[in-house]
Amino acid sequence: MWAQDDWKITSKLTLNFGVRYDLLGARTERHNVLNYAFDQSTLSPIDAQITNRAALVNPVNAQAYGPLAGGIRFAGINGNPRGAYATNFLNIQPRFGAAYAFSSRTSLRAGFGEMYINNESNDSRNGFQSNTAYTSSLDNGITPYGHLSDPFPATVKPSGTSLGLATTPAASVNFSNPNFRIPSLWEYSASVEQLVSKRDSLEISYSGTRAYNLPGGIDLNHISPAWDARCDVERVGYNPAGGTANAPRQLCDGSAGQVTNPFLNVPAFIGTNYYTSPKISGSNLTRPFPAFTSISQDNSNLIHTWYNSLQVAASHNVSRSLTVHFAYTWSKVMTTGNIIDQVNGLVERRLASNDIPTAISLSGVFYVPVGRGKTFLAHTNRIVDAVVGGWEISPLYTYSQGTPWSPGSNWEQMAPVGIHAHDIQADSTKHPYIRLQGVTPCVGYRDQDTGAIIAGPTYTEAGCTSYALVRTPNGHALQHNVVYWGVRVQAFHEFDASVSKSFAWSDRIRLQTRLDAFNIPNHPNFNGGYNTDPTSADWGSIRKGPQGPGNPPRYLQISGKLIW
Repeated sequence: MWAQDDWKITSKLTLNFGVRYDLLGARTERHNVLNYAFDQSTLSPIDAQITNRAALVNPVNAQAYGPLAGGIRFAGINGNPRGAYATNFLNIQPRFGAAYAFSSRTSLRAGFGEMYINNESNDSRNGFQSNTAYTSSLDNGITPYGHLSDPFPATVKPSGTSLGLATTPAASVNFSNPNFRIPSLWEYSASVEQLVSKRDSLEISYSGTRAYNLPGGIDLNHISPAWDARCDVERVGYNPAGGTANAPRQLCDGSAGQVTNPFLNVPAFIGTNYYTSPKISGSNLTRPFPAFTSISQDNSNLIHTWYNSLQVAASHNVSRSLTVHFAYTWSKVMTTGNIIDQVNGLVERRLASNDIPTAISLSGVFYVPVGRGKTFLAHTNRIVDAVVGGWEISPLYTYSQGTPWSPGSNWEQMAPVGIHAHDIQADSTKHPYIRLQGVTPCVGYRDQDTGAIIAGPTYTEAGCTSYALVRTPNGHALQHNVVYWGVRVQAFHEFDASVSKSFAWSDRIRLQTRLDAFNIPNHPNFNGGYNTDPTSADWGSIRKGPQGPGNPPRYLQISGKLIW
């Protein structure tokens, strides 16, 4: 529900007051086929099945685990609510606006308001679903397996709530944050509009938004940072002799990182490699809840974004038949709070992926001055007017600067990586298509054993003498919180237009037909992102050819509208 009121204090000043209230509860499922949360303290029924407790030891600090605890809880049973989180009854959203006329030619408008963003995510259903592959035969096709009435005889049926906290062990589980708060968004703006002349108007405005409590994910069961550190060859040190036998990464990823499996032959793990494998990676025994892998708390209120923009809009009436419009936006979008390194707890702060600093549009409306009541053939008959009158042409050109580009994580930057984007011609050997190069070719990657930098194909091809960017060798390296790499994908250009024709059958009935054309010049927009593989001959480029990214075709659209 909402309420709103305009208060005209003087002939020049008007205030607007408003308030809105939303009741946004968590979604429920008719039969409670949903998870509620992860219980971190209750004794797990798996604990009673463990027979090899001597192997249940954290390999980093040699500390033995106590009784195993933890497991997924379910909605609507054992006192749990039917929704994934509690309903917040305080979603009150104030609104305020003001308009002031300095004169008949100049006005000021300003306002702000809050709104809430309803949660549209899917709730987790661990234990309520399973996948079964079709098996046609168990003896290489000699004997069919199953029959029409039962084509999946080996179906693994979901356990539902029957296993309680022992549901889906040795697997990743996820659940919605039981303390989730509905994210809110504040919008605010201020503008000055000036009537420059009888035919010209100009508006300059500031607009901004701030979004709070946006959802992100937290892994409550990530591996130990100490284990992760000894797996990182950059922190531990490379093996100068090369090879793999003694390389530090073998402490984690190779046989040296394997430990005795304490869950071998434990009934709760039937159907998983924990049940059958004598050895498992030691990293799994550094987790707080070793019976599971990752435990993701979705809808964690982590992320905060903000947007600021300068907007300029101008309009010019060339004549009674032609009006042209110009719009310019200069803006910046930032985001922070997302955890990009769950193990080491690194929180991200960067330019948002949809940041577009500059956007320009040019448009116009031209009413063809021919036909009844117009400049030409103003007194023609209805038959002629049906052919030559009622035409309208509306062209539109838009330009937007490219969004930020990133090569991903695990990189060392030695020099600026952005270059002036340019075409590289095709050749008869490596590159059958022209490429658009927008990132320095001076890139390499480290050998995972020795740490030596290996030159990428583009480094050698371009004749580079020093590296600007080097990829580190493994997923255990520390993530880098880079706000901006200095590279953007290509800018977007598009020219559209529409032509419409109105037929006035009477004073009360009118038919409008319309032809819309999008991307009229069939201009390619190669804004799909540059290649991020340093071992590829196409690193830092976009292929200009068939299946090239971001290449929208020309579209034509015909529509009609009857008004009575």
